[in-house]
Amino acid sequence: MVLFLLCTTLGLISSLVTYFLTPLSQNPYYLFLLLVFIPAYGTAAFLLFAGILALCCPFIRLDKEVKHPHWFAYWAICQVIWMVFFYLGVNVHVNGKEKLPNGKRFLLVSNHRSNFDFLCVMAKLPSMKVIPIAKKETEDYFVAGKWSHLAGFIPLDRNDAYKGLKAIIKAINYVKGGEASIYVAPEGTRSKNGKMGEFHAGSFKIAEKSKRPIVIACIANTEKIRTRYFRGITNVYFDIVDVIDSDKVAAMNTIEMAEYSKTKIQEHLDRYHKEETTNA
Repeated sequence: MVLFLLCTTLGLISSLVTYFLTPLSQNPYYLFLLLVFIPAYGTAAFLLFAGILALCCPFIRLDKEVKHPHWFAYWAICQVIWMVFFYLGVNVHVNGKEKLPNGKRFLLVSNHRSNFDFLCVMAKLPSMKVIPIAKKETEDYFVAGKWSHLAGFIPLDRNDAYKGLKAIIKAINYVKGGEASIYVAPEGTRSKNGKMGEFHAGSFKIAEKSKRPIVIACIANTEKIRTRYFRGITNVYFDIVDVIDSDKVAAMNTIEMAEYSKTKIQEHLDRYHKEETTNA
């Protein structure tokens, strides 16, 4: 949002300068061109910002472990995601935001619909600094991979148990140390038929060991983003379903946490699909 406002302001200033310092200002009928100049210059400002991020990539080392997520890297990624969603016509609706723990770090879990899931979380909760546990291939992307590494993203190699354990420990340290909250999709892989897979109880070790709340969320429609590029608005729904406070977390084991979270999300999904069918 901040980057969008900045680019729009720069677009307005640039368009006014162009208008008054060129022959366009001599004809009042050309005032309507300002409506074209503003988004054009705004887009140019955004591309310039993205270009600067790309030029900085050679100075970011993937082999250097990030113990403290860099605030600017996280901020920049959130802003870029917001802008990209704006251009793609992705509208993320957040419901139940008031349920989020106030002033506390937490573990955020949800169902897994597509690779856009955690991007939607970051776009709508930038001030809460929610860092995802993402597949290790994320770091393979030259620009996005380098900046996500600097922002503290935790890569997960599902084929290496030792690296998987290291990822969980790093997430625990982030939450316990107050560095960031953590987002994870306990299914491990996205659903292709709309039905949730089993929740891996290991993901809930983050809450168990850090003794922090678990925020249970349900996400819908992110799988439609890829098929609707520039074809209209894609409405994504991100609903905070329930919160397991620290006291309840301490009284549950990870299997109970996983089962409870999955049940809550499934109940919400059932209601969502019922309403969707009724309104169709």
